[in-house]
Amino acid sequence: MKRPKQQRKQVKMVVFLLQYLTLPFYIYVSRVNRERDQNTKIYPVINHTYVTVLSFYILVPLLPVAMGISALISENLIITVIGCFGIIGLLLSHQLIKVFHILLFILSLQRFLLYFFPKTEKIFDVEKRTYKMAMYSITFFIAIGSSAYLPTNSMRYELLSVTNLIIIPFIVQVTYLGCNKRNLDALLESPSRLLCCGSRRTAQVTPQLDNDLRSTTRPVPPQN
Repeated sequence: MKRPKQQRKQVKMVVFLLQYLTLPFYIYVSRVNRERDQNTKIYPVINHTYVTVLSFYILVPLLPVAMGISALISENLIITVIGCFGIIGLLLSHQLIKVFHILLFILSLQRFLLYFFPKTEKIFDVEKRTYKMAMYSITFFIAIGSSAYLPTNSMRYELLSVTNLIIIPFIVQVTYLGCNKRNLDALLESPSRLLCCGSRRTAQVTPQLDNDLRSTTRPVPPQN
């Protein structure tokens, strides 16, 4: 029984490490495509996904950091406040992962219908504000549903929740980087840009002065 548990822990650690390794490339490709994505109607969803992924990498480390700081501090009030911040960050990350599931399902359904049934384009022809309202509504209803639902098998539910918390952001990053040829080309260019950006210098044009001064006017002939 110990080997499967150890293997699951090792897989989670490998995936968690791969998340942080692919994060710089995900940020680079997202910034390269930002101007082009702003012209698309699903830009609110793409931007929400980008912000949520970055929030995940900020909120998740809060809990171990809070636990480490609380172990060094002896005051009970400070320990309670730091622990609350860590738990809130973990809960927010868990809720954001649930929103990912819904958004990915909606986008995949939309792409499927537009590809096989082009006439449905008018149905999905909505404004960016509508996408924003839909995302906020999904987040609100998921938060209410999570507080009202009590799982019967809490151990299995916690295992699935932790697995989703680790795997879903990684899936989002990998699928975005490999979804089309443009992103793949930007991904292949990103290692040299990220590693050599500091060594590259911008070309500067400096004037060159000719020390040999010569007159360009015709000499005045001597008068007799």
